[in-house]
Amino acid sequence: MSSSGRSVFSAISSVASANIVTNLVTAVVTPILVRVLGASGYGQYATAMALFGLVQILMSSGVNTGVRKFISESRESADWEADVFSFYFRKSVVLSTIFAVVFFSYPSISDLINTPKLLDAPIFIWLSLMCVAVQLRGFTNRTLLGLKREKIAEPIRIVYSVCFGVLSVFLAKKYGVSGVFMSQVLVSLIVGIISAILISSILDEINIVSISGKLPVSEMTSFNNKSVMYYFFITSLYHVDVLLLQYFRSDTEVGQYKAALFITTLLWVLPTAIQRVMLQSTSDLWDERVGKIESLASKTFKYNTIITVAIALGASLSMPVFVELYFGSQFRPTVVPALILLPGTVGFALARPLMSINQSSGNMDVLIISVLICMITNAALNITLIPELGMTGAAVATSLTYAILPILQIGIARRNGYDPVNRVSHEVLTILMLSLMIYFVGDYSLGITGDGRAATVAVIMSSMAVYILTLVKLDILPIYNIYNGLRKKISQ
Repeated sequence: MSSSGRSVFSAISSVASANIVTNLVTAVVTPILVRVLGASGYGQYATAMALFGLVQILMSSGVNTGVRKFISESRESADWEADVFSFYFRKSVVLSTIFAVVFFSYPSISDLINTPKLLDAPIFIWLSLMCVAVQLRGFTNRTLLGLKREKIAEPIRIVYSVCFGVLSVFLAKKYGVSGVFMSQVLVSLIVGIISAILISSILDEINIVSISGKLPVSEMTSFNNKSVMYYFFITSLYHVDVLLLQYFRSDTEVGQYKAALFITTLLWVLPTAIQRVMLQSTSDLWDERVGKIESLASKTFKYNTIITVAIALGASLSMPVFVELYFGSQFRPTVVPALILLPGTVGFALARPLMSINQSSGNMDVLIISVLICMITNAALNITLIPELGMTGAAVATSLTYAILPILQIGIARRNGYDPVNRVSHEVLTILMLSLMIYFVGDYSLGITGDGRAATVAVIMSSMAVYILTLVKLDILPIYNIYNGLRKKISQ
């Protein structure tokens, strides 16, 4: 397998660009769909997608992560990549078929045993079709990532996002909720088929019926099953607070809290890009080049901290103005929980790349235990705090849980034989302390001048200038080296 011209930097750039575009498309399309479908229609769509999201953990997380990890490794078998693809493709087809049949059959079974349908029968038919289409799109995309073809995979993801966004609005006007599902099925199938054709041009002699070489089937199956558990526990961190808040409080408060979550998760654009690249970038380094893993982890941890903290600093100072401008005055109560969520969200952002690197080691047991600890902590804190404090309690519980993640991931990294903060610990502490000082000064300035838009923009700009210039002065941010490196990349 050749991945000429590919570097970790270029891979992260490709993924980050795709993340930015897909987030922008989502931000534009979502309010339009809400207006087109209406509250009831959009509620049905959101419920169906929440159900499908849970099913995807069982259907997709194991095979998609497995193919991304193992196909990127250098093994002795001449047909290793083609065999890994065939092995996981067959698993992918079997799982998607099983869940497609379950969704398709559910309305009839529910009539037979007289249980609630949850959703209209046609939606379950669309969900069954989505099992096939979305599985094909997701599996082929992860295969391209595993082959270290981010420059192909990420533009395709952008094409999917834009085409789905445009077509979903168009079809929703004609067919309602079914139109949105129709667009997702059609675009997913087209994108999946295109990706499959590209994969067939990269890999030699793919045979999905038989495997030419000998694969470590028990190792791959174990990794697959443990990945499902791992992603289930991780996904629970995103939903427990919302579900418990829905149980204890009003729909209005849930909506305001979900707005706070939306704002804070914008900090994850770069960290998720790095996380998406690291699994396949480090899987084949564990046998001989752990030192390279440590160097790579240290650099990404440092620069991830610099950029994420900068975004958090700007978000914290602009929060009151941004919330009212974007969501409206009725969402003013969102400001406090959003500010509380920010520190924990930064912690989760710093943990994300380490989570992928640690996962690439194949040592899943300790990873599962770490996220299980977070899941239990999150649930316990939310159950304790939400009845008394509402969405403020949910924000405190979630932020504290998120903040535990980087500590656990650093501990796992050291257990795996590398230390991601050994070379950069003093720099990271300096960045965090500097950002806190700048925030308090900026917040004090806004208290004096008022938090109008002009004053907020002025304070944010001056705060960013102080932040960047201080890091450059302390040689934490070697701006000239970065500039020269970028110029060299562009010239190449």
